[in-house]
Amino acid sequence: MSIGLRRSELDHCVYIGTILSSTVLIAVFVDDILIASDNDEALLHVKDLFRNKFRITDMGLAQEFLNIRITQEPHRIVIDQEPYVISLLEKYRSYIGSRNYADVPSLSEYMPRDDPPTTPQQRQFVESFPYPALVGALLYLAVVTRPDIMYAVGVLTHHLKCPTYASCKAACRVLNYLSHHPAIAICYSGSKLNLHAYTDSDWGSDRDTRRSTSGVIIVMAGGLVNWLSKLQPIVAVSSMEAEYIACFFCVQDIVWIRQLLKDLGLERTFPTIVQIDNRSAHQLAENPVHHQRSKHIDIKFHWIRDMVSSRTVRLIDVPTEDQRADFLTKALRGEVFWRHVRAVLLVR
Repeated sequence: MSIGLRRSELDHCVYIGTILSSTVLIAVFVDDILIASDNDEALLHVKDLFRNKFRITDMGLAQEFLNIRITQEPHRIVIDQEPYVISLLEKYRSYIGSRNYADVPSLSEYMPRDDPPTTPQQRQFVESFPYPALVGALLYLAVVTRPDIMYAVGVLTHHLKCPTYASCKAACRVLNYLSHHPAIAICYSGSKLNLHAYTDSDWGSDRDTRRSTSGVIIVMAGGLVNWLSKLQPIVAVSSMEAEYIACFFCVQDIVWIRQLLKDLGLERTFPTIVQIDNRSAHQLAENPVHHQRSKHIDIKFHWIRDMVSSRTVRLIDVPTEDQRADFLTKALRGEVFWRHVRAVLLVR
């Protein structure tokens, strides 16, 4: 701030300003710093200002940040965590099964939260299994660059307090999947931001609580900038309500991203497209009249209507087969899973 940059009110780890008549953006995570500018002279000047006050290590063009590998090419930027995945596989190599090829990270099998081991061998396996450490490492990976494992890891977190034999084997399956697909990446390209989103839900998917799972994907410059796969806070009484609640969380994130872009001087003056595959939820968001099927819905979820009427977002219908957020709401098999993943991620 002493060199003339201001802290973003939307993200206190981001600083914005003008140096040598050029825009400069700085992202700070403790003592790791990324500097971006469209002017090399301004960028070098900022480094000199830092160097005058602190002992710094200049790493040059960003190639790695917080275990994220960054590949900058003339027409695209690719981020992935292959080195992190390889180190994770090496650490837990004894739990990677070689008999079965895991083509998807999770199977659509019910795993009760209260399911004690049935044999001494299973009990010994569960007691020795590093469940919290492994799930924590997988969760970091899923949140940062690997949405393809987000649903599977989300299910694993439901068993953190009391791991079961089935949940331990499911964690091993995610490792097996990663061993065959360590380099899946997010790719940003093009000259336009083209901010848009997908929202989906799987009604009553959690058989223990009957809560639904929300799935959200937000895309910008051709690559994912945010994604969500989590249980909803309440039990939805219909698929329409579950989709409506999922849309609420999607619009929340979109509003924050739009405000951050405005803070960066990239204000969006037209609505952000949100693609939804439930016509009833779509109509409810655009129709301010309460009716018998929706009058019980918490008033906060109806905030979506304000965002639609103010043209902050615009909902459009998308066929279920083209709903890219589908793999964040349920365990999909084979071709369907990969069709959605390849549409939003760079599979290598």
